Amino acid sequence: MPDSVSYAFRKGGFGRALRFAILLLAIAFPWGRPLLATTVVPISDAELYRRADVIAHGIVLSSDVTVDDLGRPETITFIEPLSVLKGQLSGSLVLHQVGGTLPDGRFLQLWGRPEYRPGHEVVVFAIARPEGEFQTAEMVLGKFEVQKDEEGRLFAVPALVADAPAGVTVRRRAKDAPGDSLEEIRGTSAPRHLETFLRSLRQTGGESVASVAPRGALRSVVHTEFTEHHRIAPLWGNISGLWRWTNGATAVFTIDGTANITGGGTAEANGSMATWDAEPNSTVNYSIGPGSANLLHVDALSSPCGWSTCLAGGGVIGCGGPNGGATHSWRGDTYGTITGGEVWVRSYCTANLYGSVTTQAVMTHELGHTLGLGHSDQTASPHDVCRGDEDAAQMRAMVQGFTTLGTDDSDALRWLYGDGGNSCSTTSTPPAVTTNPASGVTQAAATLNGSVNPNGMGTTASFQYGTTTSYGYTTTPQSVGSGTGSVSVSQAVSGLMCNRLYHFRIVATSGSGTSLGSDQTFTTGACTPSAFYTLTPCRVVDTRNAAGPLGGPALAAGADRVFSVTGQCGIPATAKALSANVTVTQGTAAGDLRLSAAGAALQLTSSINYRAGVTRANNAAIPLGLGGGFSVHSDQTSGTVQVIIDVNGYFQ
Repeated sequence: MPDSVSYAFRKGGFGRALRFAILLLAIAFPWGRPLLATTVVPISDAELYRRADVIAHGIVLSSDVTVDDLGRPETITFIEPLSVLKGQLSGSLVLHQVGGTLPDGRFLQLWGRPEYRPGHEVVVFAIARPEGEFQTAEMVLGKFEVQKDEEGRLFAVPALVADAPAGVTVRRRAKDAPGDSLEEIRGTSAPRHLETFLRSLRQTGGESVASVAPRGALRSVVHTEFTEHHRIAPLWGNISGLWRWTNGATAVFTIDGTANITGGGTAEANGSMATWDAEPNSTVNYSIGPGSANLLHVDALSSPCGWSTCLAGGGVIGCGGPNGGATHSWRGDTYGTITGGEVWVRSYCTANLYGSVTTQAVMTHELGHTLGLGHSDQTASPHDVCRGDEDAAQMRAMVQGFTTLGTDDSDALRWLYGDGGNSCSTTSTPPAVTTNPASGVTQAAATLNGSVNPNGMGTTASFQYGTTTSYGYTTTPQSVGSGTGSVSVSQAVSGLMCNRLYHFRIVATSGSGTSLGSDQTFTTGACTPSAFYTLTPCRVVDTRNAAGPLGGPALAAGADRVFSVTGQCGIPATAKALSANVTVTQGTAAGDLRLSAAGAALQLTSSINYRAGVTRANNAAIPLGLGGGFSVHSDQTSGTVQVIIDVNGYFQ
């Protein structure tokens, strides 16, 4: 997005002037449709694979804007395949994406759609269009940018991370969503080692396969021969101005459809409207009624937001935004005038895939965008005099697990549609927090504990945790009220690695600021399998064989290689570790091998040591990690070594 783009005020909550919804300020909007925010749910590679008609690894040849059959700007991208991993192509992969900028200045922004730049190498999951050719599956979730780390290794990086599309809202996956493990969902934002990723798409249908982590900074792989002769068309309009209703945000919305949840979604729709009306110091008057051009689609099987099926698991869950034209002034700023709005909530394939609270939270969030509100945690307004409460806002970039407004949201409404006041108090103090010891610690789970005193202001609390003091994981914020006494807070976490030291702390946020608890630690239980089962000796790895998942090439010095062995030689998916004989041969230099669980830290001790030119074997217990795999690391200083692994049993 160009630096000259203006942002709407939000006390945190006004950050982007609806980066999801664009108004034509000086030009009429001929197709009369709003430009939309997008809410997405993490999606696994396997799920993307199932939904895609074609998967291609290739180079972007061009990406230019034309006009579609409805007179809207449409970006057409040509990708030259290097390999086709699913489906068939007779030539280039041609992608159609609604939006772009036309030579006459007309533009349309549909936030959450992927951006393709000529010369860039990509991996694309595409679905067929009824009109012919393709579009990217699940918008930005279906594109991966090929990038290189500082050692020259290639990775496929999800566009949600590589392109950093500010404004896309992320919702946690439903607890009962089918098909994918916690580890798979947590890994949706991680870079995939390109060779391993492509192999998994060819051979396992996109099932999770552990791969090495990148080292140092990642940079996009660009083929300059394709950038010299093709114009890179701007995909987003360079917009001036902010957005608000001039009638005090008085609007009637008509419910379209019946949601696949208990009660059909009517109560949630009314509740989402009432949430915005409830701020007593603003004039917002949203309501439900028949016959309005402002629509709240509560069971949408299709939309302009990149879906054409019901939601099962991950993908785009909702989108919404305003439309309008012309401008007006308000409190010294120039705004685009909102005259209407529209919200889509995707149809759930199974009843109550997401329950009442989550469904209403999505509706509330998307309606906030129709009011002109952006994301609280992505940028700040100079009018925001009460900082520190952004994470507790309804309009942050992660959909909340509750439906009430935070102080940040209220202050934003008061600026755009009310008295201009705020929730700051000179006598209020930030919440007081204490991190307490963890409890219920097992090999893979623990309960994190703490306490919070809200000190009289509405407060939410969460826990940060991880294997270092940088943490890396954050639990879903939970409300602890606005009292003046200490409140106990606990949160169970799972999917942890065994025999690892974990750090955690409690974090509490209110309108008076954010407080961080002290660091506490716990160590997960030892990796002690409960039972051992013998196998007829069987060879699972031999790098002397032809190149393949369990064959060559030879292991290079300093390299890591992941082998996924579930299903091989009778090894079940429930196996936690292997009993094996490890043989090295044809080593060109002295060294050792370290065998670790896939996805875990490198073991500190070696499994076998050897000299150059010597064949040597040793018994070893090999832990299994993500995808039923283990990683082999060579500590040679140069050259290669051949590795042979024969299993004789497993632990589970």
